Amino acid sequence: MMGEELKSSTREDELNHLLDYMVHHTRHHNEELAELADSVREEHPDLYELIHEACQQSEAACTTLEKALALLKE
Repeated sequence: MMGEELKSSTREDELNHLLDYMVHHTRHHNEELAELADSVREEHPDLYELIHEACQQSEAACTTLEKALALLKE
């Protein structure tokens, strides 16, 4: 029984670390990408719009992962 509890705890720890990493790492890259997109906005408005949309979708995914992380920590 103790081994199963340890395995579960280890999996939860791993999941916790990975979720936390993914949220912060993705947000950091979203910020970088948004800045680069801003720099080409006038020259390539269609490109800017697509990147901006993708960044919004990625942020929505981060928010969902944060909710999962909060559930895991309960």
